[in-house]
Amino acid sequence: MVLDYGTQISFEPIRLAVGTIRKPTLRDISKISFAKFQLFESILRLQPQDFFENDKVDNSIKEFWDKLSEEEKSQITMYSILLIDEQMARLFTEALDFFFEEDVSFEEDMFIMQKQGEIVGYVDEKIFMPVVETIQQICGIYEMKRSDLGKITFKNKGAEKLYERLLKGKKKFKKQQEKEKKNNKDYTLPNIISAVANRHPSLNYTNIFDITVFQLLDAFQRIYNNEVQDISARSVSVWGDEKKKFDGGLWHKNIYDKDEILI
Repeated sequence: MVLDYGTQISFEPIRLAVGTIRKPTLRDISKISFAKFQLFESILRLQPQDFFENDKVDNSIKEFWDKLSEEEKSQITMYSILLIDEQMARLFTEALDFFFEEDVSFEEDMFIMQKQGEIVGYVDEKIFMPVVETIQQICGIYEMKRSDLGKITFKNKGAEKLYERLLKGKKKFKKQQEKEKKNNKDYTLPNIISAVANRHPSLNYTNIFDITVFQLLDAFQRIYNNEVQDISARSVSVWGDEKKKFDGGLWHKNIYDKDEILI
């Protein structure tokens, strides 16, 4: 389920059949610590390959992974990993408990949602990833898939193959980019809060902790876009726009929702 822009920027929680996912504010996050929240984001984005190739796992686990064929590796899911790894199950339970309004526990190979001691829903292997991806979107860390990009019309088979190659390359590049970002202190949540609070026309340290993570990241991106717009506008005002490349409406472009794509 891909959330639209309006749903993302609102404060309203996401109501699912199994429970209700809240959109934590920066104040909520500060109460558990930004380091803890970063840990939650890390495990929510974790892929099976990342787990098995981690330097901290036992050599026997790595050897098991290395012996598998590519097809066998593709069959392993994060849910199957948490079924055999107690620590991973505990971390996911803690993360889901933070995001769900209900109390979350992990029992008998599934997550159980309870409200005032009454069971209201279950998260099993079938709906685990849709739930995780919904939370990823709330945090602004969801990686768009081809199926999320709306209707894609290819002019021919060659264009489709080229698109698949570009998508594969983009994922590899983005993974490397995210790895670099993880080690870049400029993109830590506290630093983004500080940057927005000191640059935004109305958000400041008094009120910024009352907005959600997505609202913060959205404001951060908008500020960046507006800075680019202002620089371009000044350049055009001095040197002109001979090639007609200046877009005066850049400041209000939709940077989230995706429409039909023709390739």
